Formats: sequence, C-alpha cells, structure tokens
Amino acid sequence: GEMATGVAHELNQPLNVIRMAINNIQRKVESDQADPDYLAAKLDKVEKQVERASAIIDHMRIFGRKPGVESQVLDPVKMVKGSLGLIGEQLRLSGIDIEIDTPETCRPIKGHQVQVEQVLLNLLSNARDVLRDIPGGDKRIKMSVHDSDNGIKICIEDNGGGIDPVDLPRLFEPFYTTKEVGQGTGLGLSISYGIITDMGGTIVAENFGDGARFTISVPAIVEECNA
Repeated sequence: GEMATGVAHELNQPLNVIRMAINNIQRKVESDQADPDYLAAKLDKVEKQVERASAIIDHMRIFGRKPGVESQVLDPVKMVKGSLGLIGEQLRLSGIDIEIDTPETCRPIKGHQVQVEQVLLNLLSNARDVLRDIPGGDKRIKMSVHDSDNGIKICIEDNGGGIDPVDLPRLFEPFYTTKEVGQGTGLGLSISYGIITDMGGTIVAENFGDGARFTISVPAIVEECNA
C-alpha cells in the first residue's frame, strides 16, 4: 500500500507538468501565437516528463521480479538515486528537504537490487514517519555514499530528534517497533539487517546531531563501477 501511494505521488508530478504544458500550447494555438520556438520548448518539456514517468514505471518492474540465485554487480550511487526516485516526491509533499552527497564514481557492490532498494526504502520511510510528527518546517533527510579502503558506506541521516537510547540496542530485533500500535510490524529493520548481513556487511543505528543516522557498510568489489 505504501509503495502504491509513493508511486502515485511520483507519477502525479510529471503528469501535472505535461497537462500544464498542453494547456499552454492549446491557449497559444487558439490565439494564433504558437511560434515554432515556443512549441519546440514546450514539447521538449513534455518529452522529458514522459521519460521521467517511464523511468519510474521501469524501475517498479524490478520489484515484480524474483531475485536470482547469483548476486548482481550494483552501483551504490544508482541504488541511492533509484530509491529516492520512488519515494522522493512523497518526502517533498511531507515538507522534507532531501540532500544527496555522492561521489561521481565509486566501486560497485554485490547484491540483489530489489533487496538493497528495499532496505533503503525502509530506512527512508522510517525517517519520513518520524519527521511527519515534528512541528515546524525544518525537516531534513541526507543520503550519502562514501567509498573508502574499508568498503562502501551508505548513510541515511535525519533531524527527527534521535532514537531513545533504550530502543537502540533492540532496533533490529524481529517484531520490535517504536511505532504506535497498528502502524508498524517491527519487521522492516530486522529484514534489512538480514539482507545486509547476507551481503557480508553491517547496518548500524546511532544518534547523530539532532537526529538519527543509519550506516550501511558493505564490501566493494574491485572493478570499474559500471553496474
């Protein structure tokens, strides 16, 4: 249900842009003011929005496939941007500012794309839920990718006030949830922990600044990042 809602939000924006562009073209045509340059610019905008909507739909098809037995070579930066492509508009509609800090190139990792993005979407959704309940307009999520000698680190930070120290040691336990009754199963972080562990990595939660930070650390594979 959350995935369907997120995709609806993501597709709604390019459709609105397309509708506005078509309405503007129609008004210009009716008033005989639609010169070729104006039409070319508007149609170019429409084409870009169609490409964006198509990319979202193509991305969703990934979730309909069963992951293969063999792990895939994945680009961590593409994983981050891909997950934001599915939930980014939903975050913006919630008044949340998004910051991305990624290198231009990085080493790839091995895993299943569906599973890695499932982890990222779960962490983003959790941060969104925390920030929704905070009054005021300063709501931020930062996603970053770091490539170092120790491997690849993907960090997701928010300024939602942090996690109760009592809850921190138990966050990744199955069926343990800090959400209200009926709002969480307590399985998201547990499943995420299992996925990252199977990749030979770790996932750590900590309080950082005025919020929480989840750090995913996974081994890099030594080859050019062209996943």
